[in-house]
Formats: sequence, C-alpha cells, structure tokens
Amino acid sequence: MDEKQLTEHNIDPHAILQFLNFPSPTTIDPVQGGTDTTLWRVIYPHATYALRLLTKGHQHIYEREIAVMQTASAAGLPVPQIHAHDLWQDHPVLLLSWLPGKPLAHELLAHPWKAWQLGYQFGQMQARIHALTAPQQLLQLATDWIDWQLAPHEEALRNKLRSQHLSPDRVLHLDYHFSNVMTDGHTITGVLDWTNAHAGDPRADLARTYSIMQVGIPQNGLFSGLLMMVIQVFEHGWRRGYEQKAGSQKDLGLFYAWAGALMEQDLKDKRGPADLARIHRWTMKWKKLAGCE
Repeated sequence: MDEKQLTEHNIDPHAILQFLNFPSPTTIDPVQGGTDTTLWRVIYPHATYALRLLTKGHQHIYEREIAVMQTASAAGLPVPQIHAHDLWQDHPVLLLSWLPGKPLAHELLAHPWKAWQLGYQFGQMQARIHALTAPQQLLQLATDWIDWQLAPHEEALRNKLRSQHLSPDRVLHLDYHFSNVMTDGHTITGVLDWTNAHAGDPRADLARTYSIMQVGIPQNGLFSGLLMMVIQVFEHGWRRGYEQKAGSQKDLGLFYAWAGALMEQDLKDKRGPADLARIHRWTMKWKKLAGCE
C-alpha cells in the first residue's frame, strides 16, 4: 500500500482535529483532493472548514502554501483563511475556512450562458494575483517555474525562455482553472489550491491557464464540442477581464510551448494515447512558432 492509499484508508481526521485542539465536529466528510493531498469537509454548528493533509515529505509545499495564501489574504484576495497548521505524524496539515460558492466548472455546466461574464471575472482575479509581489518562500525556491515539472530533454525550450526579459517576482498560481476557482454565479468567491505557486513571469501563469482550457480537458463524445464552444466564449471574457486590469501581454507563444511541454510531462501516465497526442500536437505547434522545436 503506497503513501496515498495509507492516508486514505488509515488516517482518522478526528485524531487530527484533536491534535489541532479542535473539538469533534457535527459532520466530517471526505472530499476529492489532489495527488498528494487528502481533504475533508469539517462542519461545526457555526462554521465549516476544509481539513487538508499532505503526504510525508511535503513540508516545503506546506510552507510555500501558507506564505502565498497569507500574502494573497493580506491583499484582500478571496483565499481560505488559515485557522490552524502543524505537522501531524510527519504529515503537514492545514485547517482552512470553507469558502462560499461552487467550483466555476459546475457553474459553467449549469449556466453556460454566463460564460463570458464568468470568464471576465476569472481574468480580473488572475490579474489581481499577478499584481502581488511573491513572498520570500517563493523567491527562494530551489527550482524556478521554468524547470518545474519540465522534462530533462527540453533544453532548447529552457534556453529560449532564459534568454527573454522575464519578470522574476510576481505570484504565479500555476493551477488556475475551472475547478480551483469558486463562484456564486456572479463574482469569484474563492481561489483554492496554491500548491504549485511560484514566483516569476505572469505570462507563464497565463499560458498554463490557457493550455488547460485548450487541451487539458479530456474530449469525449458529442458533448465535448458544446463544451469547447462554452470554453471559447469563457476564454474571450477571461482575456478581456485580464487585459482591462493588467494590460495586454505580448510574446505569449513561447510560454504556450512551455505550458504544453509541462502538461505532456505531467499527464504522460494519466491520460490515454488520443489525449496525449492532441496535447503533443498543440505543444509542437507553439514550439515551431517560437523557434524551439
């Protein structure tokens, strides 16, 4: 049994709450978390929390998340409030406020006619993130955003990026997409999952978001065509919202190539051949246009 399975099957969230000096809740329910995270929704009579437990050896991620969420919160961004954090049996744990609303993905599926409006709000919020100066924990990371998850053979892409004039110190979320952003149907009510946050050039974060919209969503059946039409409208709103607040961003092609190469590496063992081929074609198109095939 691997570490993730051990966490899911053997960890008692009540024991973690007791360790954090919180009483037994009214209700505690498991919620789907990420690859390295187990998540519970913890409900008390007058408050609801998210209890996050990371796998062992991820204290650096835990410290990075705390620092960037504190930075975002201080700037007035809607991020979870940290109510408690500690190491429990060598597992980093965080008890966070449960933010209102529902994932943007759910709202788009339920009300696709809101795509442009929600995309506009989504872009405005990403611009607010990029306006933040990264905390020291991000500036001092051993691996910068260029090398993050990029395959060793991508030297031409690395060198081309490093030859550019890059902003070094903006906050990059690097997982800013439909499922990590909450909405009440009108505005953005929360930005979740800061695990991948780095310091760097905002164009990398924009490219990462764009790659997820373009080729990161599996395509299955007739519904996928309708979904892509909604996403296209959403994308136009996103760009408009972002540019109105942060201005137009130039020379994005090279960053799209980076985001595609990163996605290929990240999903190589998680997607089927058809999806991987589609991602590869998209990446090669941008590599060719950027002159780094």
